[in-house]
Order: sequence, then C-alpha cells, then structure tokens
Amino acid sequence: MTATEVDGAEGWRLVIYDSPQHTWAYVHAALQGALGLDPDDAQDVVVRVHFDGRGIVAVADPQAGVEAFERLVALGPDPDHPDSDGSLVIGLERVQGGATDVVKRGRRTASGFQSMDLEAVEQFLGCELADYDTDPSAAGPPLLVVEGRPAPWWRHPWWLLFILPPTFFVLLVIVPLGLLPWVPPALGAPTTGSLLVLMALAAAPLFVLFSLGMRTTGSAEVFRDRIVIRGKGVVPLTVRWDELVGFRDASDFVQLLRAHRLPDPALTIPTRDDAERAALLDTLMKCGLRRDDGA
Repeated sequence: MTATEVDGAEGWRLVIYDSPQHTWAYVHAALQGALGLDPDDAQDVVVRVHFDGRGIVAVADPQAGVEAFERLVALGPDPDHPDSDGSLVIGLERVQGGATDVVKRGRRTASGFQSMDLEAVEQFLGCELADYDTDPSAAGPPLLVVEGRPAPWWRHPWWLLFILPPTFFVLLVIVPLGLLPWVPPALGAPTTGSLLVLMALAAAPLFVLFSLGMRTTGSAEVFRDRIVIRGKGVVPLTVRWDELVGFRDASDFVQLLRAHRLPDPALTIPTRDDAERAALLDTLMKCGLRRDDGA
C-alpha cells in the first residue's frame, strides 16, 4: 500500500478522515500497524488527514482494500483520548473514468459498525470538509511563531559549563589533599564514596537551576508537521506531531507530552504574555493535541 496525494488517481483507495476523537499519535501508529506504511509515509498521510480533512492510501485491489478497511476499524477507540468512543472514520472507494464509487464508509463503535454518508462525516467532524486548509505542502511558513523568553544569565544552561568543572576540581583534587579548612583532619582523606556523595550534593542545586532554565526559556515555531523549539541547547529541538499526545498549561510555559513518558524539561514552550499563550494553546488544540491537567 502506498500513500498518494492525487485524489483523482485511478484504482482502489482507502480514505482516512480527520477525527476529533483521535490523537495524531494514534493515527500515525494505525497507519503503520494496519496498513504497513513506513513512518515517513504515515506521517505524510497524517498531515493530510489533519489539515486537509482526509488522507488517501492506494490499495492494490478490492480484497486488499476490504481487509485493510477492517483492520483499521477494528483498532477501536483511542486509549489516549478520553472522549474516543470508536474507530476512525474510514472510506473504501474506487476511482474509474473520473468517477468515484464509494463502496463503504463509516466507523466502528461498541454498538457495531455505523455506515456514514458525507453529511454524517461532516457532522462528526463538526465542520465541512471544504473548510479545511487544502494546501498540499506540509512545508512552508510556520502556523505560529512563539517568541517566548530569553534566558537571564543566572538561568541559562550554558553558565553551568563554567561552574561544574572547577567544582569537580575542588572535590577531586583539593579535598583529598586536605587543603580545605572546613574538612577536619581527624576525618582523614575522603573515600571515593564520600567524594561521589559530595559531587552529587554540589551538582544537585545546579541541575535544579538548569531544569528551571530549560522550562521557562526558549522560543518555538509550530509547523504543519512538526514543532521546532529553540534556545534549549546547541541545536534546535524538533518534535513531530505523531510523537505527542497532549500538553499541560503551566503558569509561565506550556509542557508538551510524549506518550508513556515523564514530562521533558526540553519540551516546553514559554510564553511572554496571555495573548501569546492563548494563540499557542489554540494552535495545539487545532493540531489535535488534547489538554492534560495532570489529574
């Protein structure tokens, strides 16, 4: 099976419709698991599903189409979305001589398979398919630029490079030689274990400041297929939509969440004011991420 960008291509095809009940990650995994697409092709289809309202995957023949259709609807609800009560809406179509014949279209819920016409699909989406942005390019200008906050010197990660080396030098060289007046001579030379404990105690507050700097500084660009976060390290951090399942709105930054992982300080987007924060939250929700209050 192959992803296709041409709606009018002759032959059999599956149509995967956008859904307010399924996360980007769910659709991406479904396309790989049920249809055998590689991650890049699956990502291209998910971008189209979300921004165009539907994505198309070509199939070899009607039997392959029916089998793939059944595998997709059999996946059921999205476990990472609290409002998901069924499968994706899937269509099986044949395009011949410029005419499109819809063989079947619908979704499976706990009550069974629900056949859907186009009007029912749009009712499920809450909008008309014509309302979607049908620009075929996933590249291009960002949907949103978040200027964020520059790091003050005392919260910038790079200043740790100037503090940690001399700190370790003191602990590893000066302390064993007994050159620090606050080390009682009766204790003798510190053991390796005690040095490691001292190093950990000295480094702990520095890493706390490092984490605070990571969370509350930086900027971001939100694209159709990815988010680029800058100001956290040497190179920008790029995260694809299919890697994310939600976000948390903290007091002065927005935390992006990966599936089954602890919140990463690097995956935060700080905002300057309420207007920038509102624009970011609105864009994340429009791109299919759900709000997670951490409950």
